[in-house]
Amino acid sequence: MLGTASVLYSLPTLAVFALLVPVLGLGFWPALLALVSYAVPILLRALVAGLAALPPAVVEAATGMGLTPLQRLWRVELPLALPALLGGLRVASVTLVSAATVAAYISAGGLGTLILTGLDQGHTEKILVGAGLVTAMALLLDAGIGAVQRRLPAVA
Repeated sequence: MLGTASVLYSLPTLAVFALLVPVLGLGFWPALLALVSYAVPILLRALVAGLAALPPAVVEAATGMGLTPLQRLWRVELPLALPALLGGLRVASVTLVSAATVAAYISAGGLGTLILTGLDQGHTEKILVGAGLVTAMALLLDAGIGAVQRRLPAVA
């Protein structure tokens, strides 16, 4: 599953949009599908890394307490892997902000439209405002998720 997700992530953003447009048309839906296909590998890798980093003694203790595998996952493993998952969410959010900007090429709207309009019109101010807003959005998402991540206890 991780290998398939990694292949999806390695495809160029504009190429994925171009491949989806004949099937889904222009606009929101191909952009959404492409963005999800970029987020899944990042989040999946973060989940695998977070679960792999769990101390074996903690997992054994949860099993010894009689938790079923599903209970152990929800009550012990996922809460302890949450810092790694949030790290993946930080990477995914910044990646998706940049990829969503490119979605303006397929009429999906967003701040990329401002940048493309500025490029078409040779209007430097539009380009700078669009690029500045996209950059600010990415930095704010990263900082916000990072603040939440730092408040969580680290896995020993």
